[in-house]
Amino acid sequence: MSYFTWLQVTLFILLLYFGKVSNVACLIQEPYVPVGLNALQGIGQVYFVPIGTFPQDVLNRLVTYYRNKYGLNISVLSAPLPAVVAHAFNEERGQYVAEEIIAILEQATAAWEPNSTLIAFTDQDLYIRESSWRYAFGYRSDQRAIVSSARMDTRFMAVWPIDSEWKGKRLRKMVTKYIGVLHYRLSLSSNCRSPLFSKIGGPQELDFMEEDL
Repeated sequence: MSYFTWLQVTLFILLLYFGKVSNVACLIQEPYVPVGLNALQGIGQVYFVPIGTFPQDVLNRLVTYYRNKYGLNISVLSAPLPAVVAHAFNEERGQYVAEEIIAILEQATAAWEPNSTLIAFTDQDLYIRESSWRYAFGYRSDQRAIVSSARMDTRFMAVWPIDSEWKGKRLRKMVTKYIGVLHYRLSLSSNCRSPLFSKIGGPQELDFMEEDL
């Protein structure tokens, strides 16, 4: 096999691993340094709410995780009525409209304390109407956010299957990002190893991110 052929094979494998060319910059970025627990100052209460068929046991594990890791006392709310949420579903695309979910949440919590953070969870596919993306792992507006686990079980490098623990880790990273931005008021990061990474485009980015704020 010629040098040029080896180079092509290597580049192909790198693209499978990193997802897109811009992610190769992860190899040369400065190491990510967490903010640290002592520097985290949260504002207001954090709430989780399931949408549709999102598993309650997954929410319970997340509540336990953030209580043990950050000392957060997160409350889990009842799911909105199916008839209400149905208005946010685009039948043609088979996806929830992220902006519509957020609008429902904002209307339902309009009288809440202004600093409260609410994160909704769905296991259905999600897209952002104002974006050209085919799908999204999440969306946020003000102090409200929605996270979708629908595509978090995509195989790594399109070859290796992932288990439930791996998928759960990907989900936590999205939730940690929103808790960091909405509750702790941290800034987004250009470091692909940070849980606050601003350019999550697919499962590879989630896998590169670390979990500690």
